[in-house]
Amino acid sequence: MSRRQTAWGHILLEGKIADKDALEAVGLFTKAAEAGHPHCMVDLGLMYANGNGVQTDFAKAAMWYKRAADLGNTPGMVNLGWLYQWGKGVELDAGKAAVWYRRAADLGNAYGMMDLALLYAYGKGVRRDDVTAVALNRKAVSLGNAMAMNNLAWMLQRGRGVERKEPAEAAILMMKSLDRRNEFSRQRMTQYSGTWSKEFRQALQSRLRDAGYYSGPIDGLFRESTVTAINAYFNRPR
Repeated sequence: MSRRQTAWGHILLEGKIADKDALEAVGLFTKAAEAGHPHCMVDLGLMYANGNGVQTDFAKAAMWYKRAADLGNTPGMVNLGWLYQWGKGVELDAGKAAVWYRRAADLGNAYGMMDLALLYAYGKGVRRDDVTAVALNRKAVSLGNAMAMNNLAWMLQRGRGVERKEPAEAAILMMKSLDRRNEFSRQRMTQYSGTWSKEFRQALQSRLRDAGYYSGPIDGLFRESTVTAINAYFNRPR
């Protein structure tokens, strides 16, 4: 019964083949979650966290994430870690966030790896360790995580956690992140590119040129022509 409840709940949330009804979706997810279905616990937690069909209640979101996490559900672990990292519905505790991210990462969850890598990169809840952050990001990248591609690119072009700066590899990673339509990466490259190294920006221009989207100079200056190329690559038909 819980699988049918889950499927119909998502249909009601999306509103594609039936009228959108978040309130009824909450009811379906609640029944399935109370019956012990961990995926529905996470879905219900998300609805409480986002105020979708219910009043926003991070404490209830944390409760459902915790129940799912205790049953071995890795998205529940990651989401619970996020709540601890930002103090939403639970006490602010980066150390506990790291514990939950690590549990998810150890079970092969790419988001757990990526989030834990960020804690290591900034020394939040754990001792700062760029080498470990790079290693975790590489594992997440191998699983196709676009944010890990973005974050690893940042570290490599700065030479953090590696023997030397790697702008060329960083550009390859950024292209992969843009290929997956990671909106965060697109914004970084079109609005905040000045915070990235000149060598990286030149390498990215070269990659865009090789892909047929850029014909300007390889000077590391992200003028209108480079921004246009980035957006064109990002929005190209798949």
